[in-house]
Amino acid sequence: EEGVPGISDLDTRMLTKKIRETGAMKGVIEIDESVDFPDFSKMQNPNERHLVDEVSTKEVTVYGKG
Repeated sequence: EEGVPGISDLDTRMLTKKIRETGAMKGVIEIDESVDFPDFSKMQNPNERHLVDEVSTKEVTVYGKG
């Protein structure tokens, strides 16, 4: 309705715990159930990249009086 993706019918606390314990994992959140199951062997391994560095700012930003 609002065009915002979300997850339902899944214990997101369990998912968060699993990601914390094992690190980033290959996976797909699929909307269309008629789509074939993905070939995970062709997906890039997220653990081979420094994901925090990719999304972090390169310079310090101070808001207000710091």
